[in-house]
Amino acid sequence: MRSHTVRRVVAILTDFIILFLVGAVIGYPFSNLIESLGDYAWIVSLLVALIYFSVFDSTYGGGQTIGKRL
Repeated sequence: MRSHTVRRVVAILTDFIILFLVGAVIGYPFSNLIESLGDYAWIVSLLVALIYFSVFDSTYGGGQTIGKRL
């Protein structure tokens, strides 16, 4: 039971690290635009995360995120 929980935690942490790196790569060239959004910049992060999980958890992504596959 505990190993199953540990695997899930490692999977979600892996996905968060991937999302962070993707966000940094995408966000850097658009930093001025994101700064201009001010308090609403979090919506961009939310959209990136929703797209990531929606695509990978669907049949297009094989039903698993990268973290789950590892």
